[in-house]
Amino acid sequence: MELILRSKWTKLQKGQDINTLKPADVLLTIKPGQFNCILYEECSISVKFDDGKILRYKARTSSDGSSDVIFIRNGASFIKNVGAHKKLIIESGFYQGGNRQFYFDIEGYKEKLNQNM
Repeated sequence: MELILRSKWTKLQKGQDINTLKPADVLLTIKPGQFNCILYEECSISVKFDDGKILRYKARTSSDGSSDVIFIRNGASFIKNVGAHKKLIIESGFYQGGNRQFYFDIEGYKEKLNQNM
């Protein structure tokens, strides 16, 4: 699984450094595999930052119907949590694969996010 924090800006302004773009959207991608999330309906994922409580985030599929990518709703809250923690576990359901967990080392993102916010 890949975790992508994406900026809403699609073009850099003249002289703007790519590292100054503020992340606004959160995407999860999986290859190979398919998220168990139905087009035009919300699904949910379980997320745990460090040793905190398990949080539920709603997600939606891509508008083109791709089943290998989902967008997390309330991306601002998720990004804020990424900046405040060192470890991340994401659990999601997969078509004919059941639930699986993915572990991310997010230490160091705080400094990166603070530069862009």
